[in-house]
Amino acid sequence: MNMQSRTARLVFLALAIIGLISILGLAIWGTVRLATSLNNANPFSRLAVFIASVTLKKEIIRQDLVINASPSMVETGQEVALSWQSNINVGMLGAYVLTYPCNTGVTLKLPSNDTISCDAAFNLWSKTEITLIPTLTVENPVDLAITIAFVPQGATASTMNRTIAVTVTPLEKPATTDKPKTSATNPTTLTPGAETRSTYSINGNITPGTGAADLAISIVDTGIINDATNVFTHATSVASSNQRTGIIFDVINLGGVASQQWSFAASLPVAGGEFKSDIQDPIPASTKVRYTMGFRDLASQGANTIIIRLDPNNQISDKDRTNNIASTTIYRAY
Repeated sequence: MNMQSRTARLVFLALAIIGLISILGLAIWGTVRLATSLNNANPFSRLAVFIASVTLKKEIIRQDLVINASPSMVETGQEVALSWQSNINVGMLGAYVLTYPCNTGVTLKLPSNDTISCDAAFNLWSKTEITLIPTLTVENPVDLAITIAFVPQGATASTMNRTIAVTVTPLEKPATTDKPKTSATNPTTLTPGAETRSTYSINGNITPGTGAADLAISIVDTGIINDATNVFTHATSVASSNQRTGIIFDVINLGGVASQQWSFAASLPVAGGEFKSDIQDPIPASTKVRYTMGFRDLASQGANTIIIRLDPNNQISDKDRTNNIASTTIYRAY
């Protein structure tokens, strides 16, 4: 009886072990099948990996305006050349204006002898230089503050301005010296003639136009982003799969009012490369935002095309949709 009992126990134990092994094998097989099914049926798992490999940096480009005056000190009635430059996008519509205060003892004129009114915006259109003739109406030198401002089309106020001081001095009185009288005629001294310049008719105050929000995109550069320092270096090709490809692009509001919240989509030349941004903040009029996007593992040898679309689903009001798309190419050399 004892022998039969031991045999039964051994048989039962063997069957239990075989059953446990079968259950474990079935569980492992089911887990593998489930993981494979989820990977094939659910693109969000692959999308999560792809999005994690994309980096996006955003910078608001502050506009700036630099003015130069040559000379910065001038005698009354003499010419002073004013020039300025800015980082305004070349496609932005608007005009520069000049202003200077009244009650300073100085009046500004053009070489054509036309007077520029004080405390009023004088329209310079798209010019970046002008010749002025300051005239003193007082006896003492005056530091005249001259302001150049940019007013976008559709706006009623400037988006940026800078002021420069020009010192206007009285004419220097020639020193009187006693000369011996002589009957001989002194030779005539030659003096320079008046300088001849071509002038443009730019009289009148600015009349701002009207314009709806108009987002536009432009590709700035392609290159490689250093993983350790995040420094972008210009390049037209990528030499290794370990290098992070980079693209810089600008989005600017060419309109006269702020845009709505918006988004963009990027077709990147990588596996599963359809990227859609989060909702972006409204862009004020005449403001530019710069983006640097990084990604890895270019899909094809040779040329790889990158396409970026603003407001891909036409969800916002935008004046001109022809400037909402831009593309560029970068080469894979590995």
